[in-house]
Amino acid sequence: MYLEPINCIKSHINATVSFFDAKDRPQAVPMEPKMISLTCPIFFTESEANLARVKSLQRKLNHRDRKIFPIIDPEKVPLIFSSVLSVFGKYDIKLVFKEFSEKDKFGEAWFYGITKVKKNRLVMYILLDGENKTLELEVSGDNEEQITAFLAEIGNQIRQQLIKHNIITSDDKFYDIRISVLSNECPYCGGRISPEDVQNYHNGESIKCKYCDQLIINIK
Repeated sequence: MYLEPINCIKSHINATVSFFDAKDRPQAVPMEPKMISLTCPIFFTESEANLARVKSLQRKLNHRDRKIFPIIDPEKVPLIFSSVLSVFGKYDIKLVFKEFSEKDKFGEAWFYGITKVKKNRLVMYILLDGENKTLELEVSGDNEEQITAFLAEIGNQIRQQLIKHNIITSDDKFYDIRISVLSNECPYCGGRISPEDVQNYHNGESIKCKYCDQLIINIK
């Protein structure tokens, strides 16, 4: 039996060989599980990018930054997801994978790109969770300042796109959830969060706003 790998991966393989012996009796021999590891190339072009390579690269990149935004109206999740994808589509990067379920109000997408001048690699991840009312944007790369600046620019572009489609208004702050909470402000209604709840959130706990009754998920 010959196994042909199609992606870089680290996983166990196992099998059971069934056969009939010389007396026509059925037999089975289990294989001892074997760990296989196929390492992706450290550097690859955008045309060569696939989901397995991009995920493997993300784990190897030196820097990572992310922002988590509140979704005020989860009924508009399909429009929000398409709006976010359209913003990323303005950049010279490759959409490697996307999946969206309107029923579950859940979507995710992976992008990969290489900067033109310094040839730094970037991996971008989008996670839209309508159930928990969060939009997560994560950027990984070789240069910390570069990914922080890119994430800030992307966040502002998405805000403008959501205003354009009347998903939020120009008065909505659309801040990173963590920044809002640590500023004593609910990211969903703007109500004041007590210092005790701020400390609980800072300690890694999820908290609930007493004004809008929204559970503010602490995503670690």
